[in-house]
Amino acid sequence: MKRKVICLLGCLALLGIFTALGVLAGSLTGAPAGDVDLMIYAQRYSFDPPIIRLNKGDRVSINLVTRDVTHGFFLEGYDIDAKIRPGDSSDDSVLLIRHPSKHDDFQEVDRIIFTAERTGKFRFRCSQTCGYMHPFMQGEMIVSPNYELWGGIGLVTGVAVSAMAFFVFMGTPGSRGGAKLVAERSPLPNEPQREAKGPEK
Repeated sequence: MKRKVICLLGCLALLGIFTALGVLAGSLTGAPAGDVDLMIYAQRYSFDPPIIRLNKGDRVSINLVTRDVTHGFFLEGYDIDAKIRPGDSSDDSVLLIRHPSKHDDFQEVDRIIFTAERTGKFRFRCSQTCGYMHPFMQGEMIVSPNYELWGGIGLVTGVAVSAMAFFVFMGTPGSRGGAKLVAERSPLPNEPQREAKGPEK
Protein backbone atom coordinates (compact mmCIF):
# COMPACT_ATOMS: atom_id res chain seq x y z
CA MET A 1 0.00 0.00 0.00
CA LYS A 2 2.80 2.39 0.92
CA ARG A 3 4.56 1.58 -2.32
CA LYS A 4 1.46 2.44 -4.33
CA VAL A 5 1.03 5.79 -2.53
CA ILE A 6 4.65 6.71 -3.21
CA CYS A 7 4.24 5.76 -6.86
CA LEU A 8 1.09 7.86 -7.27
CA LEU A 9 2.72 10.86 -5.61
CA GLY A 10 5.69 10.49 -7.92
CA CYS A 11 3.42 10.39 -10.98
CA LEU A 12 1.62 13.53 -9.83
CA ALA A 13 4.95 15.26 -9.33
CA LEU A 14 6.00 14.29 -12.87
CA LEU A 15 2.76 15.69 -14.27
CA GLY A 16 3.33 19.00 -12.50
CA ILE A 17 6.96 19.20 -13.59
CA PHE A 18 6.26 18.51 -17.27
CA THR A 19 3.32 20.93 -17.35
CA ALA A 20 5.48 23.66 -15.80
CA LEU A 21 8.25 22.92 -18.30
CA GLY A 22 5.74 23.24 -21.14
CA VAL A 23 4.55 26.63 -19.93
CA LEU A 24 8.17 27.75 -19.45
CA ALA A 25 9.02 26.65 -22.99
CA GLY A 26 6.06 28.66 -24.26
CA SER A 27 7.22 31.78 -22.44
CA LEU A 28 10.68 31.47 -23.98
CA THR A 29 9.30 31.28 -27.53
CA GLY A 30 7.74 34.74 -27.41
CA ALA A 31 9.36 37.68 -29.21
CA PRO A 32 9.54 41.28 -28.02
CA ALA A 33 6.45 43.41 -28.57
CA GLY A 34 6.35 45.91 -31.39
CA ASP A 35 4.13 47.88 -33.76
CA VAL A 36 2.23 45.73 -36.25
CA ASP A 37 0.44 47.20 -39.27
CA LEU A 38 -1.96 44.79 -40.98
CA MET A 39 -4.12 44.89 -44.07
CA ILE A 40 -7.09 42.49 -43.95
CA TYR A 41 -9.32 41.98 -46.98
CA ALA A 42 -12.89 40.78 -46.46
CA GLN A 43 -14.87 39.16 -49.23
CA ARG A 44 -17.53 36.48 -49.56
CA TYR A 45 -16.83 34.25 -47.63
CA SER A 46 -13.31 34.59 -46.28
CA PHE A 47 -10.70 36.86 -44.78
CA ASP A 48 -7.28 37.39 -46.36
CA PRO A 49 -5.09 36.57 -44.52
CA PRO A 50 -7.14 33.96 -42.61
CA ILE A 51 -4.56 33.67 -39.80
CA ILE A 52 -2.89 36.52 -37.91
CA ARG A 53 0.15 35.82 -35.74
CA LEU A 54 1.14 38.32 -33.06
CA ASN A 55 3.27 38.55 -29.94
CA LYS A 56 2.00 39.59 -26.56
CA GLY A 57 2.18 43.36 -26.16
CA ASP A 58 2.10 44.11 -29.90
CA ARG A 59 0.39 47.39 -30.76
CA VAL A 60 -1.84 46.39 -33.66
CA SER A 61 -3.30 48.60 -36.37
CA ILE A 62 -5.64 46.91 -38.86
CA ASN A 63 -6.79 48.42 -42.13
CA LEU A 64 -9.98 46.48 -42.96
CA VAL A 65 -10.97 46.52 -46.63
CA THR A 66 -14.04 44.97 -48.29
CA ARG A 67 -13.86 43.63 -51.83
CA ASP A 68 -17.61 43.30 -52.37
CA VAL A 69 -20.38 43.93 -49.80
CA THR A 70 -20.62 45.11 -46.18
CA HIS A 71 -18.71 42.78 -43.86
CA GLY A 72 -18.11 42.62 -40.12
CA PHE A 73 -15.03 41.89 -38.04
CA PHE A 74 -15.84 40.57 -34.57
CA LEU A 75 -12.70 39.66 -32.60
CA GLU A 76 -13.39 37.32 -29.70
CA GLY A 77 -11.64 38.07 -26.42
CA TYR A 78 -10.84 41.68 -27.34
CA ASP A 79 -14.27 43.33 -27.23
CA ILE A 80 -14.03 44.55 -30.84
CA ASP A 81 -16.87 44.56 -33.34
CA ALA A 82 -16.27 46.44 -36.58
CA LYS A 83 -17.97 46.66 -39.94
CA ILE A 84 -16.77 47.93 -43.27
CA ARG A 85 -19.09 49.41 -45.90
CA PRO A 86 -18.01 49.44 -49.53
CA GLY A 87 -17.56 52.66 -51.46
CA ASP A 88 -16.74 53.56 -55.04
CA SER A 89 -13.13 52.72 -54.19
CA SER A 90 -11.19 51.34 -51.23
CA ASP A 91 -10.51 54.92 -50.14
CA ASP A 92 -14.25 55.62 -49.98
CA SER A 93 -15.02 52.65 -47.71
CA VAL A 94 -16.52 53.46 -44.33
CA LEU A 95 -15.09 51.65 -41.29
CA LEU A 96 -17.19 51.60 -38.12
CA ILE A 97 -16.30 50.12 -34.73
CA ARG A 98 -17.92 49.54 -31.36
CA HIS A 99 -17.18 47.74 -28.08
CA PRO A 100 -20.03 45.28 -27.26
CA SER A 101 -19.30 45.17 -23.51
CA LYS A 102 -19.81 48.94 -23.30
CA HIS A 103 -23.09 48.80 -25.27
CA ASP A 104 -21.93 51.76 -27.32
CA ASP A 105 -22.91 52.67 -30.87
CA PHE A 106 -20.77 52.25 -33.97
CA GLN A 107 -18.37 55.11 -34.57
CA GLU A 108 -16.45 55.85 -37.72
CA VAL A 109 -12.69 55.32 -37.52
CA ASP A 110 -9.78 55.03 -39.92
CA ARG A 111 -8.31 51.80 -38.54
CA ILE A 112 -8.89 49.13 -35.90
CA ILE A 113 -6.33 49.73 -33.16
CA PHE A 114 -5.69 47.60 -30.06
CA THR A 115 -2.92 46.04 -27.99
CA ALA A 116 -2.50 42.25 -28.01
CA GLU A 117 -2.55 41.81 -24.24
CA ARG A 118 -4.14 38.36 -24.07
CA THR A 119 -2.26 35.28 -25.23
CA GLY A 120 -3.73 32.26 -26.96
CA LYS A 121 -5.88 31.59 -30.00
CA PHE A 122 -8.82 33.87 -30.79
CA ARG A 123 -11.38 33.64 -33.55
CA PHE A 124 -12.53 36.55 -35.65
CA ARG A 125 -15.63 36.30 -37.79
CA CYS A 126 -17.91 38.32 -39.99
CA SER A 127 -20.64 39.88 -37.86
CA GLN A 128 -22.69 41.30 -40.74
CA THR A 129 -24.86 38.93 -42.77
CA CYS A 130 -23.23 38.82 -46.19
CA GLY A 131 -24.77 35.77 -47.86
CA TYR A 132 -25.77 32.14 -47.46
CA MET A 133 -22.28 31.02 -46.34
CA HIS A 134 -21.89 33.90 -43.91
CA PRO A 135 -21.50 31.62 -40.80
CA PHE A 136 -18.36 30.08 -42.33
CA MET A 137 -16.53 33.39 -42.79
CA GLN A 138 -13.99 33.10 -39.98
CA GLY A 139 -10.31 33.50 -39.20
CA GLU A 140 -7.85 33.09 -36.33
CA MET A 141 -5.58 35.38 -34.39
CA ILE A 142 -2.77 33.65 -32.49
CA VAL A 143 -0.96 35.64 -29.82
CA SER A 144 2.30 34.08 -28.61
CA PRO A 145 3.36 32.70 -26.30
CA ASN A 146 0.42 30.30 -26.39
CA TYR A 147 0.55 29.02 -22.81
CA GLU A 148 -2.45 26.72 -23.32
CA LEU A 149 -0.75 24.93 -26.22
CA TRP A 150 2.63 24.49 -24.55
CA GLY A 151 1.07 23.59 -21.21
CA GLY A 152 -1.03 20.95 -22.97
CA ILE A 153 2.05 19.51 -24.67
CA GLY A 154 3.80 19.33 -21.30
CA LEU A 155 0.76 17.71 -19.69
CA VAL A 156 0.46 15.03 -22.38
CA THR A 157 4.18 14.28 -22.12
CA GLY A 158 3.87 14.09 -18.34
CA VAL A 159 0.96 11.63 -18.60
CA ALA A 160 2.95 9.38 -20.92
CA VAL A 161 6.08 9.44 -18.75
CA SER A 162 4.05 8.96 -15.56
CA ALA A 163 2.23 5.95 -17.02
CA MET A 164 5.53 4.35 -18.01
CA ALA A 165 7.02 5.05 -14.59
CA PHE A 166 3.94 3.62 -12.87
CA PHE A 167 4.09 0.31 -14.73
CA VAL A 168 7.84 0.01 -14.33
CA PHE A 169 7.70 0.75 -10.61
CA MET A 170 4.58 -1.25 -9.77
CA GLY A 171 4.97 -4.02 -12.30
CA THR A 172 2.39 -5.28 -14.74
CA PRO A 173 -0.73 -7.07 -13.52
CA GLY A 174 -0.17 -10.80 -13.16
CA SER A 175 3.60 -10.49 -12.81
CA ARG A 176 3.58 -10.17 -9.02
CA GLY A 177 3.70 -13.38 -7.00
CA GLY A 178 5.18 -15.35 -9.88
CA ALA A 179 1.76 -16.53 -11.08
CA LYS A 180 1.33 -17.01 -14.81
CA LEU A 181 -2.06 -17.21 -16.46
CA VAL A 182 -2.30 -19.66 -19.34
CA ALA A 183 -5.43 -19.72 -21.46
CA GLU A 184 -6.92 -23.18 -21.77
CA ARG A 185 -7.36 -24.44 -25.31
CA SER A 186 -10.64 -26.08 -26.21
CA PRO A 187 -10.19 -29.62 -27.60
CA LEU A 188 -10.55 -30.05 -31.33
CA PRO A 189 -13.23 -32.33 -32.80
CA ASN A 190 -12.34 -36.07 -32.55
CA GLU A 191 -9.47 -35.19 -30.23
CA PRO A 192 -9.32 -37.32 -27.08
CA GLN A 193 -9.71 -35.29 -23.92
CA ARG A 194 -6.77 -35.35 -21.55
CA GLU A 195 -7.39 -36.50 -18.08
CA ALA A 196 -6.58 -34.08 -15.33
CA LYS A 197 -3.52 -35.17 -13.44
CA GLY A 198 -3.56 -35.04 -9.71
CA PRO A 199 -0.71 -33.73 -7.61
CA GLU A 200 2.35 -35.88 -7.71
CA LYS A 201 3.18 -37.71 -4.53
